[in-house]
Amino acid sequence: MKKLVKIALLTLSTGMMAVSAIAAPVQHAHENTHAHIQNHHPQGQIHAEQRHREIVQNRVLKPSRDWRAGQALPSRYYGQGYRIDHKRYKHLSKPGKNQRWIRVNGDYILINTINHTILKIIAE
Repeated sequence: MKKLVKIALLTLSTGMMAVSAIAAPVQHAHENTHAHIQNHHPQGQIHAEQRHREIVQNRVLKPSRDWRAGQALPSRYYGQGYRIDHKRYKHLSKPGKNQRWIRVNGDYILINTINHTILKIIAE
């Protein structure tokens, strides 16, 4: 019985190692960097530089150009790292109940904190 358990564990661990070795090849930097970031980094571990300079179709994401009011905010921007204090910026109004200002790549975005929709975007 012990021998059977050992063989089963060895087979299982070998299979898990083989699955990780067969994983998709790493893409080159010039190929769809956005997909590379999503597929190869768990959400909480994306490097700060990559988060702030996300590539969209070979260009830096610019919310004032690429997003619109009413659109759902991508989940990677829900974190506290993007939150800003409106009092430090004269051109930002006080957010209402269940609203928050965030900053992404220099643009200011007012979001609804309940359903994470974009309410307003102010370009840098």
